[in-house]
Amino acid sequence: MPGRARPGPVYADFGDEHVGFLVPVGTAARWVGTGLRGAGAGTWVALPHPDRPGSSGVRWLVPPDGSGALTEPVLFEPALHEAAAELFRTE
Repeated sequence: MPGRARPGPVYADFGDEHVGFLVPVGTAARWVGTGLRGAGAGTWVALPHPDRPGSSGVRWLVPPDGSGALTEPVLFEPALHEAAAELFRTE
C-alpha cells in the first residue's frame, strides 16, 4: 500500500494463534502492553528457512528479504496498540 511501511520479518506459529515480529533487541522492554512477550538477547527462536515451507506449525507471513531489515519499532508500536484496541472492541 502506498505510504505504509512494510514490516520486517513476521512469522506465525501454533495454528496462527501467535504472531511474531522481528524487532531490534531491547524494543519490547520499552513497550507497555498486555499480552506482549519479548524474547531478549541470547534467546533462540527456531524458524524455518525463508525459501522453504515451515514445519512444526511455524511459517513465515513476511519472510526475511536478506537485507537484515527488522520491523521499525517507532511505526510498529502505535499499530500494535491500535490492533489491540480493535480486538478488545469486537470481543
